[in-house]
Amino acid sequence: TRKRVELEGKIDTRLKALYQGQLAAAHKSGVASFSDAVAGAVKTGQKKGASYEFADIVEREKVVALKQFESEARSLAIEGVPWSNFKQQYNLYEKDLDEVSARLRKEEMRRLATRVERWVRSRLGESVGLEFNKLGSGRGGSGAPETGEKPQTEKDLWDRIWNVFVATVKEAETRFVERAKSFDASQDEIDVGLWRLRRKSWGVLRAKIDEEVMEGNILLKLRENFEDKFRYDEAGVPRIWRPTDDIEGMYTKAKESTLTLIPLLSRFRLAATYAPPELPDWIGNAPSSVDPKDEEDLTPIGGVDEEEGKSLEEEMTILSEAKRQDLVVRFKKTADGVYVEAKRSAIGGVAQVPLYFYGLLLALGWNEIVAVLRNPVYFIFLILLGVGAYVTYTLNLWGPMIRMANAASSQAVEIGKEKLRDFLENSETGRQAIGMKAREDSDSISLNTLDSRGNRKEAEVEDEDDDI
Repeated sequence: TRKRVELEGKIDTRLKALYQGQLAAAHKSGVASFSDAVAGAVKTGQKKGASYEFADIVEREKVVALKQFESEARSLAIEGVPWSNFKQQYNLYEKDLDEVSARLRKEEMRRLATRVERWVRSRLGESVGLEFNKLGSGRGGSGAPETGEKPQTEKDLWDRIWNVFVATVKEAETRFVERAKSFDASQDEIDVGLWRLRRKSWGVLRAKIDEEVMEGNILLKLRENFEDKFRYDEAGVPRIWRPTDDIEGMYTKAKESTLTLIPLLSRFRLAATYAPPELPDWIGNAPSSVDPKDEEDLTPIGGVDEEEGKSLEEEMTILSEAKRQDLVVRFKKTADGVYVEAKRSAIGGVAQVPLYFYGLLLALGWNEIVAVLRNPVYFIFLILLGVGAYVTYTLNLWGPMIRMANAASSQAVEIGKEKLRDFLENSETGRQAIGMKAREDSDSISLNTLDSRGNRKEAEVEDEDDDI
């Protein structure tokens, strides 16, 4: 009947709404559970420290999520109604899982890039620092070894740094690609990651170079380089200066040789081409699939980002002209101090008692020595003095005895000064010798001259009255 048909329609509509609502809730909770499960598995793998396969984790959790959704959908299905077929919802759910997987994979790629960048920073920090430390011997405390092979020339410093940098980044790229493929990442994602890695690595190298050429660090390395050439010979043996040595010539030669390093350090130039490295070609153009969000945390690079208005020459400038001149002045002052110290050591070596003086002293005092040795009293007294000196030395009493003698002598001087001061003040002869006035007698009373009003007259008034 008509009412029955209407009732069936209402029931069908109500059941369909409830069914779709339950499927939507299962869809939403399944996606959230899938995301949490993948994130939890990744964190567990990171805590264990072992390498984990992100693609396997995603695939495993995806199978679990699809089975749970299918099981729940079948439990809600009603036989005999066309809308209980959940194939369409199942496909939509699987598509959403793929989108979540892509988002999680992108986040994992970011974390991978961060780990690789950290590795590059660590390797470059050691390698580049070692190359700069080769400018000196390490005796001044910069960390370079005192032994080992030093480079044949200092002019290829930037070539060695560039080669180390390229080799380190290439190794990092290999690690990144191998790990990214295990994430089931697309080629576009890998290309974007490599492009970002090269840009980030150059920023790390530039920051490390700026740290090495800071005023204190580079001045220390220049001093070490100068001292290696001035204080040590070609075999690395320290020079002992004598007045006959050409100290000034060696100083000038070592200083001029070290000063040539400052222009070398001021610009990043390869010795082979005397030009900056081809940084734009090495970094490459931005991939077509790069996202604007991928460029937000990137530092502009001169010669690569032309819209920033910074040229490649400016990017390769390490020391500005002002810093360069200031560094020259400071280094010359440091070198002058080392030169003055060497001069003093050479002059100080001459100020010593000649050996023949001791022979002359022995010859002239031979009679006195024989007299002391032949006289039993003097000889016994000399032995007692020697024994006393030995006992005092053994017990480490020379220091306290010297301090006591100094204190006693100082006290005696103070007492003598006080006695002399009292004598000069109280003696008529002493006062006359130093022109000191005698003390006023407290018993004598002087009277003042008063005027007619009883006021004291001034000295000038008294003098005028005397004149009248």
